[in-house]
Amino acid sequence: MQRSNRYHLLENAPTQAFQRSTRLILRLLDVTGVAIFLTGLDGDWRLVFLSGCPRSQAADIEPWLSALPDDEPWVLSDSSNAPLSAERASTPPPFLASAPLTCPEDGANLGYLVVTGTNSSLGEQSRQTRQNLRDCADMIVEQLELRLQVRQADMDVRQLEQYTTQLTESERRFETLVNLLPLFIVVKDYDGHMLLSNKAHAESYGSTPEEMVGRHFFEFLTPREIAEAVLEADRRVIDTGETLRAIREVDNNGSQFIFDVMKIKYDNWEPGVDAVLGVVTDVTELKERERELADQSRELEHLVEELSRSNRQLEQFAYVASHDLQEPLRMVTSFLTLLDEEYGGQLDADADEYIGYAVDGARRMKAMINDLLEYSRVRRSDEPFTDVDLDALVETVGADLQAAHPDVAVSLTHDLLAEVRGRRGQLERLFTNLFSNAVKYAGSGSPHIHVSCTRLDDEWRIAVEDNGIGIPPDQHERIFDVFVRGRTTRQTPGTGIGLAICATIVEEHDGRIWVESDSAHGSTFYFTLSRNHAGAP
Repeated sequence: MQRSNRYHLLENAPTQAFQRSTRLILRLLDVTGVAIFLTGLDGDWRLVFLSGCPRSQAADIEPWLSALPDDEPWVLSDSSNAPLSAERASTPPPFLASAPLTCPEDGANLGYLVVTGTNSSLGEQSRQTRQNLRDCADMIVEQLELRLQVRQADMDVRQLEQYTTQLTESERRFETLVNLLPLFIVVKDYDGHMLLSNKAHAESYGSTPEEMVGRHFFEFLTPREIAEAVLEADRRVIDTGETLRAIREVDNNGSQFIFDVMKIKYDNWEPGVDAVLGVVTDVTELKERERELADQSRELEHLVEELSRSNRQLEQFAYVASHDLQEPLRMVTSFLTLLDEEYGGQLDADADEYIGYAVDGARRMKAMINDLLEYSRVRRSDEPFTDVDLDALVETVGADLQAAHPDVAVSLTHDLLAEVRGRRGQLERLFTNLFSNAVKYAGSGSPHIHVSCTRLDDEWRIAVEDNGIGIPPDQHERIFDVFVRGRTTRQTPGTGIGLAICATIVEEHDGRIWVESDSAHGSTFYFTLSRNHAGAP
């Protein structure tokens, strides 16, 4: 049986309407009882009205409903009880007649109108009875339809009220947002009348958003030629639909303001009314900051250029000075040495001491000039970048170190190191300086040096660890400057340039260098080498 759920919106049957209808049915058919059954969404039968017969009788009727025809009325005296199923045909039903309730929308079965009583003549007028039953059933369906329409109308009203509430709340949120924004937001019609002005815009003219609506913007925008140009631009946006963006400078009572103006077409602001929406941002401070930043950038570029030029001059001076000083210094050192050899012991003790000081000073000066010359050459190097095997390089530097210090038992170990991209000569000098410092500041014990290597995302990190006397924490950054030494003792000679050379070499390889140190565990120098040099593996 096809069933309809068209009336599932009806929470309760229209009882009063059924009462009026059933009184008419009782008189028309001359019966004593009427029952109305509807099908639920789950397919079960639901008794929605009962009049003139006990509820127990209605319960007896329900099992018969599935055996009734759903396309025509049925009367108890019909011959052969044809519409009833076989198991029901041998037992007289507890009702006189029925008529299906048919949905006018889709023709589906909604339920049944069932009449009960003792009217023995009901079956004798079978044809007329069926027509009367059909008419009564149609009347019941009309009541259902009317109830449905009322319910739907009620729902439409509630939905409209809900939509109205939502729209009001949406408009309130929109108005709050528009008024909170630190922007000028305006909407104007084709003639230039204000349709909307947010709080910031209205207050800039000493007004309120409500007072601004309806006014022509010519009233507060001067001079007239500027206002007319603005109106022309507004109309062009409305006519063409194009978006207009401009930066405008405005003189307001002697104060200069810069505004970023954007205008777009606002279709159907009201029915049949096209408008232009303008969003104006005060960018005066932003532009001032941009100008300041531009000035600072130009000044910084100038300073960088001056610094670069100064560095080049200093490097050139250091190179020339150290190179040209070598010859006179060599002569001073040579003659002082000859003086010491020829007249040493022939003069008094003070003279011998003074000659010793002079010779030692000349030698230290020579070492300083040589280091300074090497420092100046680092950035002037034209040595190409090649693949450098750090394992082999460390072994070579270690052998040279041991040869330079035959009386010192130097212990050098290293992990499996990497092949890097770099200038081999500079990297050799880097390890030589670090290893030499480890020996120089080994303290009372035998120096031990260990080299390790870690692969990071885009660089190699190399660590050179020693067991020396360490470096004071306040010197960790300064020791990479020229002429700065972490430990200034007469027993550990040096020029204070070696680590500055290391830092410059690392910078030339796009890396960083730093030290971690304490007196109990010596020092560990870390430096990185970029893996992204041209041809880097």
